[in-house]
Amino acid sequence: MRAEFSSKGHGGFAIANVVLVLSAFVLALLFAETGIRLFAPQPMIGTPFEYAPRGYTINKSNGTALFSVGDSKGIYSFTPPHLRGMSQPPAEAERILVLGDSFTFGVGLSDQDTYVAKLQEKLDVTFGTGRIALLNGGIGGSGTAEHLAFLEDFGEEIAPRIVLVFVNIEDFNRAQQSSLYHLHSNESLELDEGTTPITAFNKLSRKVTESDLYNFVIQHVHVAQLIRRGFIKIFVQSKPDVSIVGKESKSTFGTSRDQRRLVHALFRRMKEWCDSHGAKLAVINNRGMADEGWRQYDWLPKMLAVENITAIDSAPEIQSIIASDPVPYVIPQGIGHPNAKGAAVIADAVWPFIQSLIRENQ
Repeated sequence: MRAEFSSKGHGGFAIANVVLVLSAFVLALLFAETGIRLFAPQPMIGTPFEYAPRGYTINKSNGTALFSVGDSKGIYSFTPPHLRGMSQPPAEAERILVLGDSFTFGVGLSDQDTYVAKLQEKLDVTFGTGRIALLNGGIGGSGTAEHLAFLEDFGEEIAPRIVLVFVNIEDFNRAQQSSLYHLHSNESLELDEGTTPITAFNKLSRKVTESDLYNFVIQHVHVAQLIRRGFIKIFVQSKPDVSIVGKESKSTFGTSRDQRRLVHALFRRMKEWCDSHGAKLAVINNRGMADEGWRQYDWLPKMLAVENITAIDSAPEIQSIIASDPVPYVIPQGIGHPNAKGAAVIADAVWPFIQSLIRENQ
């Protein structure tokens, strides 16, 4: 009887210790959370992306994510397949797929403030609400290789009548550094396909970051957001990464013959996809808002003309508006990304081209 009582007593004592330790841990977390909220509140940021089967980054396909970019805060919304937006377009609407990087996605902007959304407003007024739908396939940190990959991977599901590619300041550098496509030979425009390498650590971290629990915690708990930001600073930003806007080398900006040939091959393949799916491909040069200034690709219009790809350079018009004082048009501490006013400038600059393109293809 004494041995049985002693055993039960030890069991109860062990449980009490576990409860005590857990209670102390919870109290410590609550104390830390309160202190951080009061003295060092964290910008609450969710995860807006996931990964395609080929390993490159794409938008989430549903749900929302909090964002905090410089002084700008709000919510990103997503809709299938991996598009930015609050809702699916009407089934009968003609679809225009818009491809680009973080400028096109609208980093630091609410859903209604991106230049894609502002162009949609113009379309609704001019052609009627619900008749033409711009689908925002912009992906932060992406380049021309990812734009082609997204078109090939999800284009059939989207079924666009027109594909618009917004070219920004680092898209071609990123394409050259991407593992998704490589030139088959030094003299050919044929492409060999690849995938983005994924380590075991990356696989594990991706499973974590794509989970609903993780996203709920980092968007509501300041301690978790602080830990997340520390992890990114140590393990991500300490390494060179072409997906981080503004970190790429400027020395290879459109000067490499191999880069130009690769870009030519990528756009040729986009054109082939569009031709085989009854879609019109058009390219908009949109570098005018970047904090590095306007960079001119003298060779790009000629190359696109060879492939019979319609194109416009919107940068000169944008620069004529913002050059004297770009500050009112960009997000403070947003690495040159346009704010709502800047997005409106971009939309106004490209609107005549898009309106004409739509009328010619109706």
